[in-house]
Amino acid sequence: MNELLEFVQNYSRPTETHYHYAEFTKNVENIYDGFKDNFPIEMQEQLGTLIFDMEVINGLALCDWDLANRPTEWNDWNTDYKEDADNLKKQLVSILTGVQKEYIRILD
Repeated sequence: MNELLEFVQNYSRPTETHYHYAEFTKNVENIYDGFKDNFPIEMQEQLGTLIFDMEVINGLALCDWDLANRPTEWNDWNTDYKEDADNLKKQLVSILTGVQKEYIRILD
C-alpha cells in the first residue's frame, strides 16, 4: 500500500503531457496489481474504479492523439483531458492517505 502512495507522491509531473500520464497510469496500475491484496476490500473497490477511469482517460487521449497523426506538440491534452487527469490523481492521493473514503466519479 505504501509503495503505491510513495510512487504517486513522488512522480513529479504525472499530468503535464499525455506521455507523462500514459507512463503514470501504467505504473499506477502495475504497482496496484502487485499490492491490491494489501488494501481493505472497500478501498480495493474504490481504487479499482478510479484506476479504470484513469485508463479510460489515457486511452481516449492516446486515441485522439493518434487520430491527429501523433503530433510532437499536442495541445488537445491541456484542453480536453488534463483537468480530469488532475482530478483523478488528486482523488487517488486522497483515498490512499485516508482523507477521502470514496471515489467521486466526475468524468463527463
